[in-house]
Amino acid sequence: MRVPFYIATYSFVASQLSAIAAQDVSAQGAPSNNDPPSSIASCLTQGQVALTYSEGPSDVTSQILNTLKAANARASFFVNATWLYTQQYAQMLQRTYNEGHYIGMSYRVPNDDSSLYTNDQLAADLNANTDAIQGLIGVAPKYIRLHANGAPDAKMQGIVASQGYQLVTYNLDSQDYSFDASSASGIVNVYKTTFQNQSDIFNVKGAYISIQYDIPSTGSAAALGSIINTINQYGYTMVRMDGCVNDKSPYRQNATANSPSVSDKFSFGTSGYVQGQSSVSSSGSNSGSGGSSSSSSKSGATTVQISLATLGMGAIAALAFSLFQG
Repeated sequence: MRVPFYIATYSFVASQLSAIAAQDVSAQGAPSNNDPPSSIASCLTQGQVALTYSEGPSDVTSQILNTLKAANARASFFVNATWLYTQQYAQMLQRTYNEGHYIGMSYRVPNDDSSLYTNDQLAADLNANTDAIQGLIGVAPKYIRLHANGAPDAKMQGIVASQGYQLVTYNLDSQDYSFDASSASGIVNVYKTTFQNQSDIFNVKGAYISIQYDIPSTGSAAALGSIINTINQYGYTMVRMDGCVNDKSPYRQNATANSPSVSDKFSFGTSGYVQGQSSVSSSGSNSGSGGSSSSSSKSGATTVQISLATLGMGAIAALAFSLFQG
């Protein structure tokens, strides 16, 4: 379970300093071993909100996707590759990708203790997880969120940077871990309080990356419709992770160290990129009001061909999925 990070009256100036540090992320190389690894904690543009989900796919991912579809909105999913050996979760990842959402990776150090492994072992495991995701959607994640387990893991952060990945944190903690589906209004109130305090104190909109857990034990799925309506109410725009940081090449070509960055048909700057949202009714259907999108993508897009030529976890995941399909 992550340590609560949310502070309702966080400084907008601090948020913007973090955003400035993240500029031109698509052109950045990996930091040298002497540089502290940087992380992205907020969007670059005032009035933007990037909703991110960690640790899925899960049994509530479909509910989250249905609500996003009703709002014609896009989010970013930092998926846990260890779930992808199960057919339903492999298929859910592909659905998430094909509906135009951004796919990042949530990585958890084996046994929650990086001191038990060498740098090479950890890098190999990290890249094997990336390989599993690429085997199912055709592109490899560039943006990574590390599983929180107490104090930050400087060793793992350094390995992530040395392999050419970009760490992502957040500046709006939804606190969904404190609420289940029956008390999901508490998550919505976190957004309302954050937006209202930002307006009252600074009289300008903030720039947010919010975090939710894509797991059934939280109320994140149940709260989503009301979260979207709250974002509309306060005049914010929903964006994907790549739109949040203006990255036109938000994926990696493959799982090898420092792989070149690449784009896909949904990436920021393409005709398939979508931002904005419409209000949703309590039943989850589109009410036809609220935000707008820059363009729309087809949820029925062709499923990416699974590559069996990939190695390690990717090959196993792809093979398992193809066998299930057969």
